[in-house]
Amino acid sequence: MNRSSKVFSQGLAALLVLMLVMPFSALAETHKKTQRAKQRTAKTVAPETDKQDVQTPDKGETKTETKSEAAKPSANDETAPPVIVFVQGLQNQTQDQTPTPTQTPAQDQPIKRSAEQPPADRVGVDLNNPLNLSIHDAVVMALNRNLDIAVNRVNVQISEYSLKAAQGIYDVNFQSTSDFVSQTTPALTTISGSVAGASTTRTLDYNAGINQLIEKSGGSYSIQWNNARSVSNNRNNQINPTYSNSLTFNIRQPLVRNLKIDSNRRQILVAKKNLDLTDIQFKQIAINTINRVQDAYWDLVFALKNESITRDSVDLAVVQLENNKKRVAAGDLAPIEVISAQAQVDSSRVNVIAALQQVTSSENILKGLLSDNPGDSQFWSARIVPTTPVDYQPLNMTLPDAVRLAIANRTELQTLRDQMALNQINTDFFRDQLKPQIDFVGFYATRGLAGDPTIVSAVQTNSQDIAFIKEANAILPGHVPGYIPIDVPPPVFIPGVTSVADKFIGGQLTALTRLFSNEFRSYQFGVSIAFPFRNRTAKANLGSALASARQLELEQKQTIQNIQIDVRNALQAVESARQRIDAAKSARINAEAQLEGEQQKFKAGLSQNFLVLQRQNDLSAARGQELRANTDYNKAVADLQKVLSITLDSAGVTIASPVNMTDVAPKSADKKDQSKPDKK
Repeated sequence: MNRSSKVFSQGLAALLVLMLVMPFSALAETHKKTQRAKQRTAKTVAPETDKQDVQTPDKGETKTETKSEAAKPSANDETAPPVIVFVQGLQNQTQDQTPTPTQTPAQDQPIKRSAEQPPADRVGVDLNNPLNLSIHDAVVMALNRNLDIAVNRVNVQISEYSLKAAQGIYDVNFQSTSDFVSQTTPALTTISGSVAGASTTRTLDYNAGINQLIEKSGGSYSIQWNNARSVSNNRNNQINPTYSNSLTFNIRQPLVRNLKIDSNRRQILVAKKNLDLTDIQFKQIAINTINRVQDAYWDLVFALKNESITRDSVDLAVVQLENNKKRVAAGDLAPIEVISAQAQVDSSRVNVIAALQQVTSSENILKGLLSDNPGDSQFWSARIVPTTPVDYQPLNMTLPDAVRLAIANRTELQTLRDQMALNQINTDFFRDQLKPQIDFVGFYATRGLAGDPTIVSAVQTNSQDIAFIKEANAILPGHVPGYIPIDVPPPVFIPGVTSVADKFIGGQLTALTRLFSNEFRSYQFGVSIAFPFRNRTAKANLGSALASARQLELEQKQTIQNIQIDVRNALQAVESARQRIDAAKSARINAEAQLEGEQQKFKAGLSQNFLVLQRQNDLSAARGQELRANTDYNKAVADLQKVLSITLDSAGVTIASPVNMTDVAPKSADKKDQSKPDKK
């Protein structure tokens, strides 16, 4: 009996040892596989530190090249800004590695879920209307449809029209007048040449001229051509009708003040710089929009994959619940453990519902950035399916190179440089206004005249004798006795003559001949001088411009310092996100191993249901942290591109010249999501 008891005790002890050793052996084997996977990952990811170049992404990745390889600046070139180069991420997974949710593309076959899963329906979203969207497609749609960009595109148009309006001051100005004038004036003397006490003149004028400001020298000129045809009943006119014309040329040229720059040329230069500033603002709006789209895209990717992770947690909890029910039915587990497992299922369902809310919010934010039509029900009801994988692509960028690239590209510095140029324009103008106003003035005119000679009446030669005799015959008979009246002689006339030269006899053609013969010319030239005493206005304006120049220099230094801070923070954010990826991946692998070991222990009766559920929660949290770390890394890279102001190049986008009046156009040949560009 004692021997049997001893054998039984030894057998029971061996069985217990075997039950304890088996799960820990499996756990140790799992841990060894985990370490081997880490070593293979480190060998695949770690770049060689003694090489300057890094591996570029394969053609299959979503990346649009902005320049040819020959045109890219070299990292060793001191004058060329460096570019961000990405290292190929982990693409080749070994057979024994467990794929993580972040490595599962969104377009894979749907996973069969348990019946305990909450419904996937969302408000206003048709799940049967998927919209496959890569991050490049999202950028293209935003640049063509985003309302902020549309508003700033109009600002560019306004600046262009303002420049054209300023340049219009130098357009040639043509003017012409044609009128008819009839004038009747009273006249009481015979020498006025009037008929019946009035003189009537009818004139037809037809005049034309041009004038223009000279942009290069600041001067001005005008040419005036006047023509008139007059008909009059005045007997003093030797020709009637009369044709008269004149050609006049005037010029005014500054010699000191306003020679190099004046208010009109200053306005044009200011309009050009304002157009440059508007282009820079448009570029910054495009950069901000792309960055917001990238952030919203990765937030949606995270929300969708996080929903998948929470649904995985529901499936794990349901499996544990079913196992617990079986063991309770077999009498191996207390019924309270079923309630604990059911509570875990319900808690996981709550997490799925919260994840669905996050998906809807993230999707609506992205749609708002991609839409210009709130009434597009087809677009707003679509279910966006991101197709760009969340790849980890290590970054090769040093702090000095990043600072140099940011200083060369940041729009704030470009804006300050244009503001300095604007201030220099004002400085040059106000300094020019300190000079005296000395202008050369000139005038030249030539005239022509022609007409038909008037018919001159015969001239009476004895009119005075007849008048004297008549007066004597009227006065003398009453005063001179025996006066005998004198006979009045008859009038004596001689033919009238005209003094009009033959060259003036004719019509309009004769008048033009006299005009261009340059016989009757007049001219004037001289210098006009003017200057204000003290000239305090110009001095004050110049002093203000010089003070503004010093202020802009200080702002430039401050901006460069702020840019350096931004670059440091952005690079640190990328590095921190990279380290988070490594740590989160290790935590996820360990959580998977812990859950597997805990489940084996639970099956052997060496663990508790609470610990298994805890390991499930830990694995779900670890997967979520790894997913968040990957998406945060992509967002950090996008933020770094924004800080370096290379977002447009990285997205494969160029902003066309405003002269061509074209919109933002991506360099990619794929234009299926692009609308026709509007004219600027």
